[in-house]
Order: sequence, then structure tokens, then C-alpha cells
Amino acid sequence: MNDTGKIENLEDIPYIDKLLYPLNQGNIMRAVLLITLSLIILSLSFAGEPQLFRLDASHSLVGFNIKYMKIVGVEGRFNVVQGAFLIDTTDIAKTSFTVIIDAKSINTANEGRDEDLRGDSFFDVENNSTITFQSKKIERQGDGYIATGSFTMRGVTKEIILPFKHLGTIIDPRGNVRVGFESQASLLRSEYNVKGSTMTVDDEVHINLTALTVKQGSDTLRMMGFGGKKNIGTAMNETMNATSLKDAIEQYKTLKAAQDTTYDFGANQLNTLSKYLADRGKAKEAIEIAKLNLEVFPNEAVQYFLLGYAYQKDGQKEPAREQYKKALEIDKLNASAMEMLRWVE
Repeated sequence: MNDTGKIENLEDIPYIDKLLYPLNQGNIMRAVLLITLSLIILSLSFAGEPQLFRLDASHSLVGFNIKYMKIVGVEGRFNVVQGAFLIDTTDIAKTSFTVIIDAKSINTANEGRDEDLRGDSFFDVENNSTITFQSKKIERQGDGYIATGSFTMRGVTKEIILPFKHLGTIIDPRGNVRVGFESQASLLRSEYNVKGSTMTVDDEVHINLTALTVKQGSDTLRMMGFGGKKNIGTAMNETMNATSLKDAIEQYKTLKAAQDTTYDFGANQLNTLSKYLADRGKAKEAIEIAKLNLEVFPNEAVQYFLLGYAYQKDGQKEPAREQYKKALEIDKLNASAMEMLRWVE
């Protein structure tokens, strides 16, 4: 913003303010057009089959509260959580989701106590490293919803009901679609062989969940990659549009072999391109890009997941299933692979 109060750089203002900026400058028609287009894009983003969202763990919470000595509540949380959600925001009841918690990441702000909780008397994380929930069905109830699903902790799986509320759906300042949820529930730890004395620590555990999800997708291909370098994925997409997929792959191999420092050749560049193509009806091209990425980065779970995703978009369920399983072999906390594996089975 300059001394006159006018904004000079639209990248510095929030998304909704960008829409209203032309109106503030007196250009009513342009403002109306931008807002209308944004609403159309938002509605189209949610049309058809559920879209894949990931848990934004840095803005989410898996917390708990349990009574100590029958008097005060001790709070804790799990610091490492992954989640994948197939969301139809026009009908939340059509949503399904998988959440995977790293049991070792328990944090009650007391390291001695946390080590005790990780041990055999409680979570036994050496033999039971994850806690999972997978929804089976979701139903509307009052002003919220209930999710019925399988909850697994310390090797014990039970069907539970998880009430939750849909907090809203927005487009953030960077254009990402986000959906928020929250839930409060309780369970008896003894039912899951989480032991420890009930004389000092209650059996009932109160759970507090907040989930901010973000749509996994690539609505645009960025021109620039990491460190101000050019995005090789964007360059390849331009080549595909101009000539062919074969030429684009050759372009990648030639520039990488020449160690062209003007381009970012990080794994995420081809990841983004593969997902971008798969979501736009170009699944066969996406498959070839994902295969190329696996050649270069063969030991990363996300590459197998995206190849599976491309196969799935192409209607090839068996190859998709195989790639999702490979992703989980490398990263057992890969909730996206687990959720999409359910989708194809």
C-alpha cells in the first residue's frame, strides 16, 4: 500500500479482498464478474464425485483429557497425525475418511509421563505404533453428523460412533479449498487393553478433535519452482500442449542430464504435473509422468500413491490397488493411500 492508501501489490491482500478490490476502486462490473467467476469455480470444484482432501496437521488437533486422582483433568495430544478425506461438500454425508495417529507422538508436556504412556502398561508403541479410524458411513443428525467407523488402538478394533460438526467450506487466500470439522467423544481405555492403574487415572478418556482439511489437487501449475527456479512441470505441460507427451519427457531427461540450473527438478514438480493431468481427464499422460518420477525418485511413497491415483483415474483398478499398497509398505502412515485403497476396493 502506498502513501495515498492505494494497494499496489494484489498478492499482499487476502483472497476475498482481491475480489472486492475492483469494487473499492470504482470498477463495479469487474468486481461482480470476479465474484461470479469465483463462485462458479467453487461450485464446479465440488460437483461430481467426492474430492480428495488431506489433513492440514499444523492447523488440526487430536487431543484428549483424562482425570487424574479423580480430581483434575490432565490434557494431552498426539503430535503426528495424517488424514485423508473424500469430501462431497454439497452433501457431507457422502464423505469418507481415514485418520492415522502415530502413537509414539503422544505429548502431555511431561517427558517422563509420556515415556510411561508409550510403554507396555499403556499404549505399547513398540508393538502397536499406530491408532486408526476409518469411517464406514456418515449420517446427518440434528445440526451435525455422526460417523460410524472402525477404531483400532493397541491391536483392538471396535466399531464406534463419532459425532462431528461441519465448520464450513472456504477458499483460502492462496486459492486452496479448505473444509473444517470438529468432534468431541469419549471412550474407555480398558476396552482397548490400554492398561495402567485406574486408581490414579480414570478409565474414561475424553477426546477433542479439530480437523482442517485442504483439497489435494493442482488447480494451477505454478510458473516458478523452489528457490526462484523455473518449474519443469509447467515447461513440460507447455511442450505437451504444443507437440507431444513424448517430447515433454525427452525435454525433462535432456535438461536434467545437462544439469540445467534454471529449472527445479524436485520430485514435487512432476508430482504436481501428474496430479494436474489426472484431474483434467488426461490420466494416460499422468501415468507416464508418474512413471518417470518413479524412475528418478524410486523410494518415496508419494510417487507410488500418485501413480495409483493416475491408474484409478484411468479406470485401471488393479494397478491402482497395487501402487497404493506399495505406498503403504514404504509409509504406513500414508492416510491418502489407505483411503484411496478403500475407494478402489
